[in-house]
Amino acid sequence: KQINAIIVGLGGYGTEMLETLFAALKERGINGVMLLASAENKGAIKFYKRNGFKTLVTAFHGVAMGKKLQ
Repeated sequence: KQINAIIVGLGGYGTEMLETLFAALKERGINGVMLLASAENKGAIKFYKRNGFKTLVTAFHGVAMGKKLQ
């Protein structure tokens, strides 16, 4: 699946990209995803939380987040 437009904050493209990624990972038997975000990037943290990520740890100006794929 190809997503042709990347526009921050408009149209749900970020969510669509995550859903495509999650589907591909699940097909390959991967059961979880972790990422790091800048603690200052409140918009990104909010976006990831809306998409099911949980905060694992906050340290060194960063936030580690994870999501189980089911």
